[in-house]
Amino acid sequence: MVKSIFVPLTGFDSDYPALEAAMTLAKNFVARIECLHVRLDTENALVLMTRESSWKIEREEGQLSQKARAVFEDAGKRHDFPADEVGAVLKGVGMKWHEVEGFPLPEAVYHGRMNDLVVVARDPRLLPERVAEIVMRTGRPVLVAPAKPSPTIGETIAVAWKDTPESARALTVAMPFLLKAKKALLIAVQEDPESERNVRQSLEELRARLRLHGINAETLIVTEVPVSTSESILTAAYNHGCDLLVMGAYGHSRLREYVFGGVTQDMFIECALPLLVFH
Repeated sequence: MVKSIFVPLTGFDSDYPALEAAMTLAKNFVARIECLHVRLDTENALVLMTRESSWKIEREEGQLSQKARAVFEDAGKRHDFPADEVGAVLKGVGMKWHEVEGFPLPEAVYHGRMNDLVVVARDPRLLPERVAEIVMRTGRPVLVAPAKPSPTIGETIAVAWKDTPESARALTVAMPFLLKAKKALLIAVQEDPESERNVRQSLEELRARLRLHGINAETLIVTEVPVSTSESILTAAYNHGCDLLVMGAYGHSRLREYVFGGVTQDMFIECALPLLVFH
């Protein structure tokens, strides 16, 4: 189950919908939210910069910190979430605030590993590189929040299915969501005419396995791909009124640089729904 949710706050405007998504999920799962803002370690990062450049960046970091804290406090008041000091452990819904000095990505990865779920903002400054790093390195499911707050998350779930380990792992971590959903839709893309039988068989077997958990899923095979696989999946999810899309993250590491395949990158950038991914 999901009992702890981590949200890295940047001080950007995209913090608001990300925290709203985390609040919605915290209510659904009766979970705790841990928010973290990282102020850049200017002493180590700006050794070669002029004093004027250092001062400007320090001022900007201070402004981002204030904005991140303001979003945190505002969300707590609007949703009537109790806030506690760092390190406190309380039952039920609640939220806590961390602020540290350092480098944002390593801190986000560390704290992400300590929680059940990571919620990140959909922001062009973070996609796809930083979000990809968090997905690859935390070992936790990551929910990419929509650009605009969604009133519901996980009532009608679309699962982008392919007979691969990535899809199987994503489906496993999505089980807490699926068990609470009112409706589930398994979507598979038929990549060539000869694959129809295998795709249909895979979906039907998966559907039977989900019924063992009390999940009555519908299936959909997309046979026409007019533009791209990602757009076909998104169109199907939109047309069926889904409010969450689940998919495996396809990628690999090369010389410490994380590279995702085309469908995953497209989803990071184009998906207007909350997107739950796992690698």
